[in-house]
Amino acid sequence: MLSIDTISNNKEETLIGLKKRGFKDLKIIDKIIDLNLSRKKIQQELDQILFESNNISKKISEIFKSGNNDDSVSTLKEKSSDLKLKSKNLSDQLEKTKSDIFELLTTIPNIPDNEVP
Repeated sequence: MLSIDTISNNKEETLIGLKKRGFKDLKIIDKIIDLNLSRKKIQQELDQILFESNNISKKISEIFKSGNNDDSVSTLKEKSSDLKLKSKNLSDQLEKTKSDIFELLTTIPNIPDNEVP
């Protein structure tokens, strides 16, 4: 099975190799590249949300350690629960995208070596 990096970094060589193998549906390559870009974007968003969530958790911990149980804790907890919901949705979306990429990758044959006529 071809890797996403091979397809993305060597798109033209991959297309030429697939044509040699008689593979007809070359649009799959563009779909894979687009899905991979989408996966990277989702992963970045998820990482950012998890980073924010961790920072909020640290702030809540610091407030409890200092003994100040004021209204800011409930606001932070509310924001934290919103971020956790967003991260769950993004995680589901990320897994779906990864699954779609894998399904498409399994339909593509390996490309022949350049020395093969």
